[in-house]
Amino acid sequence: MSDSKIAHRKHFRRWYGLLKVSFIGLLLLEFLPVRAQDKYWYFFSEDISKTESRKILENHQLEPVTWSKWFHAWSAHGALGHVVDGVDSSRIVTPLKLLRSSFDEPALGFALEQIGAKAIIEDGLTGKGVKIGIIDGGFLGADENASLASIIADGRLKAFRNYLQPSDTIPFGGSRSLDDQHGTEVWELTGGYNAQKRIQFGLATGADYYLARTDHGAREQRQEEDFLIAALEWMDSLEVKLVNISLGYNTNYDNPAENYTPAMMDGKTALASLACQRATEEEGMLIVVAAGNDGDSDWKVVDVPADAPGVLSVGSTDLKFWRKMPFSSTGTDFTQFLKPDISCFASSGTSFSAPVITGLAACLWEKSPALTNTALKALILQSGHLAGAPNNYIGFGVPSSNWLLSKITQGLTEMTEPQFVAPISANKKKSIRLESEGKKSIVLYHKKDRFNVIKQEFFSIEANSLQVKQFENSKFTTVVVDHELVMEVEWLK
Repeated sequence: MSDSKIAHRKHFRRWYGLLKVSFIGLLLLEFLPVRAQDKYWYFFSEDISKTESRKILENHQLEPVTWSKWFHAWSAHGALGHVVDGVDSSRIVTPLKLLRSSFDEPALGFALEQIGAKAIIEDGLTGKGVKIGIIDGGFLGADENASLASIIADGRLKAFRNYLQPSDTIPFGGSRSLDDQHGTEVWELTGGYNAQKRIQFGLATGADYYLARTDHGAREQRQEEDFLIAALEWMDSLEVKLVNISLGYNTNYDNPAENYTPAMMDGKTALASLACQRATEEEGMLIVVAAGNDGDSDWKVVDVPADAPGVLSVGSTDLKFWRKMPFSSTGTDFTQFLKPDISCFASSGTSFSAPVITGLAACLWEKSPALTNTALKALILQSGHLAGAPNNYIGFGVPSSNWLLSKITQGLTEMTEPQFVAPISANKKKSIRLESEGKKSIVLYHKKDRFNVIKQEFFSIEANSLQVKQFENSKFTTVVVDHELVMEVEWLK
């Protein structure tokens, strides 16, 4: 393979959401709670310098505090995630809290804590009886992954198809250099649980799984989209109703004539998007799709098939503010539907936000099998912390497991249209009284209309009042305080 080809593939794998952290055996330990953000020790291998290790943390919006020469470690405010001791340098830094408040409870990944997944677990929900399909680029090493051991041992890996090599019936092979472990990582965040270490990665620990490999790590061709369509049809034939797709397509095809343009992200141009739409409309399937990792590139918007209106497109937020991560793709401003639909925490790519929501959906379907796919999607959207003022940065926001369980417990199986908050008119600036004491996290979404963001601001304050100023050319501003929607301001001029 030529050097240019390799460079191209590395750029494409950015979409896969892998963060190539150049250290081995980073071990996350939590000590005493500190302020609103806990403090952690991050241990680095000896070949990573003090300066390089500090940069790694700062690049992930953490606040290094103290360097320990003895332990070759930084203490820092804020959560990066972890790589379990001994995992090699190409392993994703999975967001996880290793220690827990009670040894009777499993430790939860940060995204699970963010969505209030403890309520799902306490309700005994595991996605049991739900069939989940994962369409991805490879499941290398899944048979050696302790978090997936019980799924495989219990015979709940029901079927596998390799559309790249149809004669291959074993899902666990491949090449790490081609990121063939990506599907394994997605699977782990959908339903992984490490019994030995009592670490829960995903919610759907009791579900049945159907795997399809459709994407090749060394090339980019429209044929991969054809394989995706074939995999959807195969899963539908097996009555799989919930599918995770942490793949996306836009440019960098081997044949440039096959490249898409942002204007084509309308949900009705790409056949893969049309197939996902048909699956939602005619086959009763809920398709959960990673929104894309091009938010800080020239492309910016969601990819194929996240642009299909009926799929549940998932973006990424940070953990402190719940604001859009820079890499997370935005929705277009020219469609009549909003993308992404929902968001949750992932430090390294929307590929790893989507399976968190897939696991949540499986548990909700276990709780209420009578829910239609459209009703389940609507429920998840309306549970978001921005349900009253969704936008094209993080959609309806971060979902709430407690809210969802309460609605399902009430017997709610169909949803009405979302109710948006009535805007408060103001001229140039608006003063807002804040009731809570202490430090508060603030996020402002300045928008050119009700849904499309021009700029997001995020900061912390200790004052009991907040003055919001109109941003240049903005017509609306959404005000979020401590993850709660406080106000939608409509600017008069």
